[in-house]
Amino acid sequence: LPGETLFAASLLTKAKLIAAGGEELGTGVEAMLGCRSGRPSYLVVAAGGVAGVGETLRRVEWDDARVEGESLVTTLSADQFARAPQLTKDQWPGR
Repeated sequence: LPGETLFAASLLTKAKLIAAGGEELGTGVEAMLGCRSGRPSYLVVAAGGVAGVGETLRRVEWDDARVEGESLVTTLSADQFARAPQLTKDQWPGR
C-alpha cells in the first residue's frame, strides 16, 4: 500500500512477543505464509526453556499480532497465550 510502513520478514523469526499487558511471552522462531497470498498466517513462538531446551512452541494467529518497532505485539493476554495451540518442533502444520 502506498505509504505503508515496512519491516524485514526476518524480524518475525527473532522478535520478542509482547502481551497486551506488556509482559514478554516469548520469541518468534518462524512465520508461516500463504503460498498464493504471501501473507502471514501464523507465527511460531518459543516460550520458556534455556537455549532451546525445555521450550514450548505455540501458534499465534497473525490476526492476533502486529509489528511495533523491533517487537511483535499481541492482543492475547499471558493466559490466552498459554492456551494457544502447542506445536512440535519442526512439525507445525501448513495451515
